[in-house]
Amino acid sequence: KKVKISLDDGPAFERTINDLLEDTSAAATESLAAFCLHHSHDEYEDSAFRALSKRYPASGETLLMLLRAAHSTCTMQATARILAEHGHPGLLEILLPALPRDLNWPFDMDIAGSLDRLGDPAAVGALVDLLDVGRPAAEAEAESGAPGFGDRLPRLYARVRAALALGRFDTAEARDALTRCLADPDADVILACRAALYRLTGAAEHEEALRAGLAQSLPYTELDLRT
Repeated sequence: KKVKISLDDGPAFERTINDLLEDTSAAATESLAAFCLHHSHDEYEDSAFRALSKRYPASGETLLMLLRAAHSTCTMQATARILAEHGHPGLLEILLPALPRDLNWPFDMDIAGSLDRLGDPAAVGALVDLLDVGRPAAEAEAESGAPGFGDRLPRLYARVRAALALGRFDTAEARDALTRCLADPDADVILACRAALYRLTGAAEHEEALRAGLAQSLPYTELDLRT
């Protein structure tokens, strides 16, 4: 049975959402996903996502459909995170093509973060590519002394997230890329690489450099060691 959710009637809306949160049927689960698709961006949406996560694996295919249909980057971010945390089959094939397009800072999908949570080493190559792809432009900006601020931030943020995600994967390719980018023109990329290498190795040299650099980190740089 499909449930009609009116976004205009406050009391009726709240009752309907609460009923759906208590109802664990497939129909209620699909209705919660449909509600999330409209992206109300409030506590009800947060509650709906938490319920969908708790209902996994029964909600897995519904969440996958939500991810494919989502038109909001926030909805895609939340859905991808849930599926990644549960290791949903087939998710990698959706995330990898989306990774190089995830440049809509500050309204990004955090595809790199979901790849980190998923933990599939097959993601390493794509993350390394994203980390490396912005380096020539960063070097050119550093040489000219006049970086394009509007273009630079989305690329920088994406590279930082890629570096942090590589800290999940203890492979030679990941370590080599992170070590190579310790000489990057962008201080925030260096800091993210230090964080990832510290996560991988626990080496004191990375911890010391990380602590020293954190005081100079720009506010849009999120360092999440996920340890």
